[in-house]
Amino acid sequence: MTHRKLTVLITGATGGLGRALCEYYSGPPSIIGHSVSLIVHGRDEKKLQALYPNSTRIVADLSEFSGIMELANKAAGMDIDILINNAAITCPGLPLAEVSDKYINDSVNVNLLAPMLLSKHVAASVAKNDGIIVNINSMVAAEPKKHRATYTATKTGLRGFAESFRLSQLVTVLDVYPTNIKTHKDRENAMNL
Repeated sequence: MTHRKLTVLITGATGGLGRALCEYYSGPPSIIGHSVSLIVHGRDEKKLQALYPNSTRIVADLSEFSGIMELANKAAGMDIDILINNAAITCPGLPLAEVSDKYINDSVNVNLLAPMLLSKHVAASVAKNDGIIVNINSMVAAEPKKHRATYTATKTGLRGFAESFRLSQLVTVLDVYPTNIKTHKDRENAMNL
């Protein structure tokens, strides 16, 4: 990567891992190695404003195709070095018969379609800047679990997309496969942020 200021776009910036990533990239250049221009994405404008008053904020609902395209089109006009596809709908741990059709649709949009379209729209910029696209995936993409059919399908799809995209584009794509992360204080048996 170059020694200029890096432009980093993080989706799902208002909670859990997204907030932790934003805190890291908002840190001093001595920690990161570069100064960073942070672009944050979320659904809640007030929360984004409160958390990141000095960052570029993009409000979009990734469960809707129009929201995905709004974010993708805005990102395409920016000089992105690092894209972190972090936004996700987590698994409720229920049998497929008990999850709503809306949950399935929203999960496919947020967990799979949004990272695919964002990657497509920023790939040229990321490649030009010798940057990277990071997909926050899940261990279920490698080890499916009971009562996680929809979540596993979206994360396995993201894994396949990234593997093929990495081979066919001049852009670095990194997949991260965390297990359960302690994104809420009451979550048990989880890794700390």
